Formats: sequence, C-alpha cells, structure tokens
Amino acid sequence: MRTLIIALLVLFTAAALPAAHAGPSGKAHSHATNIDEAEARVDAAAVVDRLVAKEKLDPSWKGLKADQAAKKTYEKGPEWVVTFQNPAAEEGKRTLYVFLTLKGDYVAANFTGK
Repeated sequence: MRTLIIALLVLFTAAALPAAHAGPSGKAHSHATNIDEAEARVDAAAVVDRLVAKEKLDPSWKGLKADQAAKKTYEKGPEWVVTFQNPAAEEGKRTLYVFLTLKGDYVAANFTGK
C-alpha cells in the first residue's frame, strides 16, 4: 500500500510539472527564444481572460482582442506592452495595459501604462 501511495505521488507530481512552467496562455514558452507580436497579443488576451475569471477585472473585458502590442524598454529592460480598449468600462479605465517579458511571461496589468 505504501509503495502504491508513493507511486501515485510521483505520478501526480510529474504530471503537474509542465503546467508549472506554462505561460499565461497555458502553453510553455521556450526560454531560449522571444515571442513575436502575434504571440504577445494571444498571451496577453489569455492574461485578461484569467484576470476576469479571478474577478480582478469586470466581465466586459473577457474575450477582447488586443488593440496594440509594442516592445518598450524600462529600467529593468525591454517588455511587451499589449493594450486593450473597452468602451463598456468606466471612464478612466477603458484602456488596459498588459506587460509581458519578451519570452511571454506575465509581469503586470494596469490602467496607467506605467
């Protein structure tokens, strides 16, 4: 019985490892290469949908397509900044900025762009 429990623990731990290294879209990114603009848009949209699911954003943000995606350089280095427009959102919070590393990992999201 003890051997069975240990085997099941090893199996479940191994099955969870790929998800632990997945990016915001749920797919793993190669840490050797950077993503392109199209991938940045897809990954950022997945981030927005996750934030809606976690009730961090209003449901009106779900399913919106990225308006723009651009590489910008900050003190810590370059990042993708992907913007979303939501005319249904309250004034002052109609533009959402999603920040990703060049490899596609989620950094932050806000309404200020900073």
